[in-house]
Amino acid sequence: MGDFKKLLVWQEARKLTKAVFKAAEKSEGVTGRILQIQICRARLSIPANIAGGNAKVAIANSLAS
Repeated sequence: MGDFKKLLVWQEARKLTKAVFKAAEKSEGVTGRILQIQICRARLSIPANIAGGNAKVAIANSLAS
């Protein structure tokens, strides 16, 4: 299977997730805490979806060979 960590898009998504987390940490109050939770869930899905998509392509390519 392909190594998704070598994909530039995955590397950039990791940088984005770190930046989003830092921004979410600055939110205050109950609304801020709810926002933090939602943003943290969303930020994790970006690189996970890229990795999952890369795996599907790698499997399809191996089956086509």
